[in-house]
Amino acid sequence: MPNLNQPSRVSAWLIALIASSVFCVLVGIGSALLQWLFSSYGATGVRPQMTLRLTGSVTGQVSAVFLVILYLRSQNHSLVDIGFGRSSSIYGWIAAGVLAALFVWFMLTGPLRGRAALAELSFFHLYNSVIAGLGAGFCEELVFRGFVMSVLSWAGVGRVMQVLGSGLLFGLAHVGWTALGAAFDPRLFLGTVISTAVLGMVYAGIYLIGGRSLTPVIVSHTITDVIIEPWLLLAALSGTLQQ
Repeated sequence: MPNLNQPSRVSAWLIALIASSVFCVLVGIGSALLQWLFSSYGATGVRPQMTLRLTGSVTGQVSAVFLVILYLRSQNHSLVDIGFGRSSSIYGWIAAGVLAALFVWFMLTGPLRGRAALAELSFFHLYNSVIAGLGAGFCEELVFRGFVMSVLSWAGVGRVMQVLGSGLLFGLAHVGWTALGAAFDPRLFLGTVISTAVLGMVYAGIYLIGGRSLTPVIVSHTITDVIIEPWLLLAALSGTLQQ
């Protein structure tokens, strides 16, 4: 494998693609494995199924992060080198706060209007919102912003292409969630990829605005998912998200 200190642009794109693919595969395996293991325990309702899917996917995400850490170490790098724990400019924090507020408002007044029981005090709500927030906020940002954009930067890829590449890979990584409903909807598929890719590009921009610090985007992404989950995934699984 090429050395991350000075990879060629082709190898950098290949590394980014492989990392994204491994992330998706591990998420899929984790989700499927957990559902298979607990299938004999009667977890057949929508909520139990969603909890198993989400727990398995987060397990896969954590596994992917572990592999990223091992790979960075093999190339004499660490999480600090890709922005974890690095201080951010005030502009990064402002942008991250604005994005979180706007995205939550959009989801609660749009796709999740009337479907998000934010006041519900249950294990289902609290458990899934926390693991969704931590999984997406930490794992996805570390892989798709920190790792992908750093690898491309080290190869001399410009900022615009870093943002576009990070966003596109992020969008493609969420394709699997469009298959949760009973029937495949091409419009939902395309809409999910495009909207998630745009969101990923915005996170990528904030990462750059904050001086390549992961802290603002991790916090922003975590807060967002803690609020809108598990209701977004529940709507997707029940096939009501597109209605």
